[in-house]
Amino acid sequence: MLKYSTYNSIYSNTEGAQDHTLFGKLFHQMMDNNRRFLVRLVIILSVSFLCLTGFMTVLTSASEIVSYQEFVVSTGDSLWSIALDHKPYHMDTREYIDRIKQLNVMETSDIQTGQVLSLPHVE
Repeated sequence: MLKYSTYNSIYSNTEGAQDHTLFGKLFHQMMDNNRRFLVRLVIILSVSFLCLTGFMTVLTSASEIVSYQEFVVSTGDSLWSIALDHKPYHMDTREYIDRIKQLNVMETSDIQTGQVLSLPHVE
């Protein structure tokens, strides 16, 4: 009977061939858990990205509106005319109207005489 042989099968025999080194065990464990690891990593990165994006949005919009001024709507006033009188020189009128609507939680541009509006002071 042959004690040593140079015979190599053309079929892979993975059942009997196990890597008993520490690196080999870690590699096989990582490959087994690779899909689960990647799913967890994607979820963690997505949640982190969304949290940071929301945090930066809050910081950005909070730093622009420093304070506000109350304004009582008179007869004949519109958001456009109010914005033209109170907006900063460099700002677009439509953008200032959007900020007025956002600060006063308004869905439409409808205003009424006697209504008190908060006008933002934008830097």
